Amino acid sequence: MSMRVLFNADYPLSGDRTLLFYPPTETTLNDAVATTSHLVASMSRPSEKAFPTLAVFTLSEPAVSLGRFQHPTVALNTGAGLPAPVVRRLTGGPAAWMGTGSVYLSLIIPNWPLWFPSGGLRGLPKLLNDMILGALRKDGFSLSMSAADSVTKRGFEVGRMGFDVVDSTALLELQLGTRESIALPTELCGYPALSEDAFPRRSRILAELLETRELPSFPPSFARAIGEALFHEKFEIRDSVFTWLEKTRIDGLKPRFLEAEVLPASAGSELMSRPHEDYIGFVHAQVTFNAQMQFSSVRIFGDFIADSSGIAELETRLRWTEINKRNVALIIDEVLGAPGHIILGLKRLGSVLEAIMDAASRHDHWDVMNN
Repeated sequence: MSMRVLFNADYPLSGDRTLLFYPPTETTLNDAVATTSHLVASMSRPSEKAFPTLAVFTLSEPAVSLGRFQHPTVALNTGAGLPAPVVRRLTGGPAAWMGTGSVYLSLIIPNWPLWFPSGGLRGLPKLLNDMILGALRKDGFSLSMSAADSVTKRGFEVGRMGFDVVDSTALLELQLGTRESIALPTELCGYPALSEDAFPRRSRILAELLETRELPSFPPSFARAIGEALFHEKFEIRDSVFTWLEKTRIDGLKPRFLEAEVLPASAGSELMSRPHEDYIGFVHAQVTFNAQMQFSSVRIFGDFIADSSGIAELETRLRWTEINKRNVALIIDEVLGAPGHIILGLKRLGSVLEAIMDAASRHDHWDVMNN
């Protein structure tokens, strides 16, 4: 006879009160993102015990950090000749410039409802943002948040915070531009200029805004402050290193995040909308039709932050459906409006609808007026 052991979700077993901490290491953004991807994937393996994990990296060389949902040849001006590797990170938001010495930090929390039983998914990004900023403040380093992703110091943008949740694993990515601005240089941006209605990103270099102290170094006391915020009492911080096998896995993941050849999209059957502006950037869509004039594929791109499973579900739900504005709007509301999904950085879901219908209107035989 098998027996199920139940315990109160508010009081996880004492052995689980461990935060794995990978102290700051110097590496490339590609390696840092691949490492974080490995950590997220390992938490879903039933054979491995999953602990909340904090990893900090400083960049040994510059990189363009592309948001998870961005299309490289639309978000970037590829004709300008890109001066650094383009790395697609794991969370959404606009493209960022990560100069040498910039910080990439990831906080990964498996089984997040165990630690945040009352917050719900919608409240989770703020809880994680506050956890990071609170730990920095305890270390004597004060930063703030504005808009969905913008990390500020004295009112100037110095970093970006991204969020995703995969199954029950929550992920936060923090990018800090320490000695170079986090803002993507204007000549590398492929989007049109934002209007005055959009969020104003006044970016400055963090090192220029410091009062008297050094840049944040993320010492063990920072990890301890994260542990206090997460566990509240009786916990262990365990300094970690990667095994040879883990390093091999990480090396195998690296090509997945490096945009090897950022070339203009080929003129195939895909129909791309123009970028539609919303609060923290742009949204656009790419569609294909089948012979019955239904969508055979839909891709949604942009600068928003969302749970990746929600965007994937929306793209799947829109396939093979009757294409009219009301029908598409209902599906968007059903998926992205559900409590199990989240999208940040847009003032209105109508931007997603407009982008999809704009892409559809580029088909020679699809009558936009009757749909």
